[in-house]
Amino acid sequence: MDYGKWRGRGQPKEPTTLPADILERIRRIERFHEQTRLSDSPQATPASHPETHVPNVYRVFENHPKIPLSSTLLDEPAPVLSVLHGGLEALPDSQLDPPHDLKTLSTWLYMSYGRMRKVQAGQHIRWLRACPSMDALYPCEIYVAAFAVEGLDCGLYHYAPREFALRQLRQGGGVLGHIKRGRPDLEFLKNVPAMLLISTIYCRTTWRYGDRGYRYALLDAGHLAQNAIAAGTALGMSILTRLQLNESMGRQLIGLADDADFGQAESIQAAVIWNDRTSRPAVVPPSSGPLPPIERVPLAQQIESYGGVLAVHGDCVAPGVGVRELNPPLTELSPIPVAMEDHPMPECPKPEGGHTVRQVMMTRNSARSFARSTITRDEFLILNCVGFEATPPYPIRPAGAHAGLVRPFWVVHEVSGVNSGVWFADPVSRQWYFLRPGQFRMESAYLCQEQPICGQASAVCYMAANLTLLLHQGGPDAYRLAHLEAGLCGQRMQLAAAALDLTCCGISRFYDQEIRNFLGLEQTGWQCLYAVAIGRSPTSMTAESSEPAGSPQWRG
Repeated sequence: MDYGKWRGRGQPKEPTTLPADILERIRRIERFHEQTRLSDSPQATPASHPETHVPNVYRVFENHPKIPLSSTLLDEPAPVLSVLHGGLEALPDSQLDPPHDLKTLSTWLYMSYGRMRKVQAGQHIRWLRACPSMDALYPCEIYVAAFAVEGLDCGLYHYAPREFALRQLRQGGGVLGHIKRGRPDLEFLKNVPAMLLISTIYCRTTWRYGDRGYRYALLDAGHLAQNAIAAGTALGMSILTRLQLNESMGRQLIGLADDADFGQAESIQAAVIWNDRTSRPAVVPPSSGPLPPIERVPLAQQIESYGGVLAVHGDCVAPGVGVRELNPPLTELSPIPVAMEDHPMPECPKPEGGHTVRQVMMTRNSARSFARSTITRDEFLILNCVGFEATPPYPIRPAGAHAGLVRPFWVVHEVSGVNSGVWFADPVSRQWYFLRPGQFRMESAYLCQEQPICGQASAVCYMAANLTLLLHQGGPDAYRLAHLEAGLCGQRMQLAAAALDLTCCGISRFYDQEIRNFLGLEQTGWQCLYAVAIGRSPTSMTAESSEPAGSPQWRG
């Protein structure tokens, strides 16, 4: 059945009328997406840039006060699957609401984005961090807005992974006043210890991938936000996450000048809030006007500018439709026709147990090859459940606990008890649809820009979103939010896979239109945003479980 030509379920029946200027922004975003597609046609595929003038993956504010982070860290003994599935309910009461001090904050930062171990790549030595990044380009930064952390003055800090330290950028409660100015819904922040602000520096991905690097930077920001959520939850923190902040406020807060060039361009994509209540609320002084810029050292001697990236981001986040939540029916979409019958699949086992959060974060390693072996049906079902049956962050508001904007298509190569072929897993109804039988290892390798690893995998998950409906009825920022959610779901799967002694490889380079054709989506508004290949590694996780030299020491 050519199901792609059918009307999917959950689609709004009446179009939403948007102002002309908003519609023009949407059309520009759609053109950007079309222009950044990859194809097997050489004329349509952006060439990679040579490794000259590579932006530094570490930003350090050397002229600002340095606050070393704690040299001893809290343990995180909770099993990953239990944390991802059950949240704080998976932890004993004694571990909830950890001390609001520098030691807890240090552990949170290290487990979210710390340098874990050194690897040799040819003549180069690089450090892998707790969170995966496309080609280890690490476009993200973390800023800490501290309000009531014992041992740390109230203010704004930059987290420096290489130094394992904070650099103080701004002092006092004026930071909080700036964040919540004109936002009464953020008044609660004065009663929490701290929040992490996750930003993206675009030149770190565009130097290699051009305008398409914007899409990769958003996926990485989703990875990091999910890592921070998991690490904080495992510490017993109550975590609240927001994927939508005022762009002007964020730029000014982190000190980005209005006339900053492309090499300095940086945007806050998410805020992960330590939402436990403090006994000493922050004192917010009256607003003193705009915050001054903060000087930044260039990340490379020469950086090529990609104005299309700044333009599309501006089109996503510019004011015009206000802070808009994405609610049903936009969050309940499905590409499957109403009349199509589902395929019986056993109920997913309860995701629990597996390796601990500390073990998984410390030994994280994206696959470079797979053993071309079988994974079990239960493992397969757990990965899908953990990845897509969880409540996404604000402003994505589905009717239930499931992904709001992205949907998983699975190409199964070798899963015991599951027919090989193309499957769709509906996270809304939790039903499975067997779309196309067959063995598609060669096709998977080809579709993922001819990467052999995708043919070796036991299964490959393709995440798609109906960008046409989301943009035209949800607003321009749905484009950015869909990519962020794809990164969140992909990171949940990567954490779950490591807990099960499986391994993952996030795939952002693929032939966009060819995947749509393969999945039968060419006549629809559905577009592939991200793929994750899953299988068994030739080397076991336990062989890599030693902690790196120079790591912080662990204490209970």
